[in-house]
Amino acid sequence: MTPEQLNERLRKLELENKRLTRANERLKVDIKRAESMHRARHTLDDEVLETMYRQGRYLEAMLQHNSEFMFIYDDNQRLVRCSDSAIAAFSVSSQSDLIGRTHSELIKLVAGTDNRHIYDIENRFETVARSGAILHDDTAITFSASGITMYFHVIYSPLTDDKGNFNGVVAVYHETTELVHAVHRAEESERAKDNFLLVMGHEILTPINAIKGLCEMLSTISTPNLQQREWLDDILTTSAKVTDLLQDILDYSKMSTSQAEFNNHDFDLLRMLNQIIEPASARSLQKGVEFITEINRNVPRVFYGDEHKISKAITNLLENAVKYTDKGKIMIVADVQLRQRKQHFIVSIMDTGSGIAEEQMKRLFTPLKLEESIEKRGSMGSGLGLAYAHQVAEKLGGEITVFSNPGEGAVFTIWLPLSVGNPAFIQEVANLPYIRTLPSVRALTVDDNPINLTVIGGFLKKHDLKVEEALSGARALELVKNNYYDIIFMDYMMPEMDGITATKELRNNGVTVPIIALTAYTMPGAKQFFMENGLDDYLSKPLEDDRLNQILYRWLPLNLLAGAISSTGETLKVLVADDLPGGRKALRIVLEKLKCFVFEAATAATAISIAETNAPDVIFAEPAMTDGYNMLQTLSERIPKHTRLITLTRDENAAKYAKSLGSVQSILKPYSSKTVHDVLMTVNS
Repeated sequence: MTPEQLNERLRKLELENKRLTRANERLKVDIKRAESMHRARHTLDDEVLETMYRQGRYLEAMLQHNSEFMFIYDDNQRLVRCSDSAIAAFSVSSQSDLIGRTHSELIKLVAGTDNRHIYDIENRFETVARSGAILHDDTAITFSASGITMYFHVIYSPLTDDKGNFNGVVAVYHETTELVHAVHRAEESERAKDNFLLVMGHEILTPINAIKGLCEMLSTISTPNLQQREWLDDILTTSAKVTDLLQDILDYSKMSTSQAEFNNHDFDLLRMLNQIIEPASARSLQKGVEFITEINRNVPRVFYGDEHKISKAITNLLENAVKYTDKGKIMIVADVQLRQRKQHFIVSIMDTGSGIAEEQMKRLFTPLKLEESIEKRGSMGSGLGLAYAHQVAEKLGGEITVFSNPGEGAVFTIWLPLSVGNPAFIQEVANLPYIRTLPSVRALTVDDNPINLTVIGGFLKKHDLKVEEALSGARALELVKNNYYDIIFMDYMMPEMDGITATKELRNNGVTVPIIALTAYTMPGAKQFFMENGLDDYLSKPLEDDRLNQILYRWLPLNLLAGAISSTGETLKVLVADDLPGGRKALRIVLEKLKCFVFEAATAATAISIAETNAPDVIFAEPAMTDGYNMLQTLSERIPKHTRLITLTRDENAAKYAKSLGSVQSILKPYSSKTVHDVLMTVNS
């Protein structure tokens, strides 16, 4: 090898040595890095293991000390782990006695095989597995060993892996037994309150209705002077207010606890609206507030529904408008509109009163507290008016809308999805004969209250029935055993033997004559209830002669009614138009004694409406009432030829002027029954 070749070889070796040295250095660095990574990984594994260990201890502590029943199941619904409280509930020595069992098998251990929860649980697991969502459930488990029922709110949560695959379920049972029992106690307390109100309501209504009945009878059997009549009117008005207030409290209480039922039947809408509008319009006119009524011609005459509740709801809205309107006008508009594919009967009441502040709108339909009632309304009251109307609308599937600006008045609209009734209802009521005298009919009245017996007896004697009385159900059984009666009137609520029990005894003894229940309430479904218990019909207190007439006509046999009834051709229809309640009442009493069918109107607009709708035979009109002379002129232009328009006034000059407006005759106040009788005789002739 030449020196040149040797030098070249040495140079290459030096270069290779340098490369190897660098590679060795890099290897050392890699080894150090690997050693460092190894140490770091070892440290991380220790930390992960420590974290997992701590989490396991936390989970174990939670399972040991959690008072709730907690169960962890795999994807086959078999138990993997449960809380110690659950172990205690199952009365086993260790968790190993439960591991591997399905949830249904575990429930059977403590509840037997007849617990409904067993049959539902599989569906809960399938729902959680399918949806991957948390499921909430409420259930009751009756423990077979003790017979105790416990209530639980159960939360089922899915267990999934990192990829979202379903691995099992965690079921946590939170006991709600005390809460459920508290709810039950509250419901029992509510029922006890309702029963108390029902009983007390009957106890209070009974003497009030007796007072009203006695006042009515006193009005018919005597001729009181003006002062005495005012006293009678005051007694009747006060009694009616107390009755209405008590009925409001009872009705609101029932509806607020979802116990309200509706006594649906055909009713005359125009008649109902007239009864609502008359007193409201009279009070408005006394305050100098214009009152306007508009009824769309498309509104059906007959609707099907609970007339009492609907009437009360509209009355409350209208009274609210009258109360807060001191100037301007009040307008009530009735119409029908299609809403949400259903025909709604709607009534809008607009006023120019004080309006409603924004903060009051939020609690508008909430019953007022006593101090709020005094402060905001200026007088004592139940504060249930708007709340009652709102509940009626909601229960019927309708609503009440309100628009108002403070100082500019308000508009309340009630929407009611009512069905149209049978138009023949109007004709049926109009053609009902009036029973004049039934001297051959024997009636038995049964009531534990002597005053009530006096009242019902007085009403029956107006039809000349022979009446006997019984102060108890037991006494009624004795009398029926030894005497024959054509009809029996039975008080529903009596001590020792109530009306239902007495009726069943009578039916068992072969008594088939009509038995009519007497009750202080117009109960929902009353007729069906009484018929199911052996009675034939019912009369609500306070008694009304029209309703009694219907009962007698419906249930007495034709051979007893023959010659005792007057057809509608013989009974005069008479309209009394007077804005003074005492004046209307005095004439009505005289007219009813003469067996007339009486309409009353407190305003000129109402009188015109009734005259156009019912075509009365006679109209007694007081020209001194608001807009009275315009009313006379309008009536003379619109009434049928057979209708006699008669002025009833204290002022001879008013009588003369009324004659120029179409009045055919005048009666000067004070008048006698004979004067009215003589006038009617000229009509019949």
